[in-house]
Amino acid sequence: MEKPKENQIVTISFFKYRSWHKFWAFSQMGRAPGKFKNQEGLQFIKMMGSGAGLGFSLKPDLTVYGLLAVWDNENFARQFFENSKTFQSMKSRSSYWWTVLMVPTKVKGYWDGVCPFQPVPPTERGEQQQQIAVITRASIHTRFIRRFWNQVPAVSRQLMLHKNQLIFTKGIGEVPVVQLATFSLWNDRKSMELFAYKNDPHKNLIRKTREEGWFNEELFAEFTAIGTLGHWE
Repeated sequence: MEKPKENQIVTISFFKYRSWHKFWAFSQMGRAPGKFKNQEGLQFIKMMGSGAGLGFSLKPDLTVYGLLAVWDNENFARQFFENSKTFQSMKSRSSYWWTVLMVPTKVKGYWDGVCPFQPVPPTERGEQQQQIAVITRASIHTRFIRRFWNQVPAVSRQLMLHKNQLIFTKGIGEVPVVQLATFSLWNDRKSMELFAYKNDPHKNLIRKTREEGWFNEELFAEFTAIGTLGHWE
């Protein structure tokens, strides 16, 4: 698969820790971002915790953490994975880890007041057949927290019906309950769109959030996956 070198590259890494390392991993939520501040080629970075099961969850998964990063190009990203002492420390303490490298193709919204992704319009690379990744992120108004979470179980049940087309998904976030994100990787665009746009519980949730203004801030982004590093279970 052809990998562009000059386009902005987005990476998301997941680390699975054994129980005796999970408190060290939790401490990196506050410590790790500062260590990456002067990393060459880095535009944006977030260290996040995760929820249990698929998609959003009120129950935290203290053994899995995610690292989202945006790079000037693929070369800077690969240099980081090879040379960063902090990243190597995360790897060495984890039972296993996995990174997806992606090119953003569509984005709408903001994350902490900025739009971190610079989309590249899909080309004639057979984009319909390539693996498609999606990141959603929202900051929920306090008064709508209960209403949002009441809708989540129905969406999660529908997600299970698409598990044959869904390669991977995980709910992640910076602040439990109120600042949430999801990452999902799909076999192809058709599979992703079948869940996102033709799934009634999911469509109804999106409609309610927009009509009633549940979110302080939200972002939706699509990507073409161009490669992976490491492995997942």
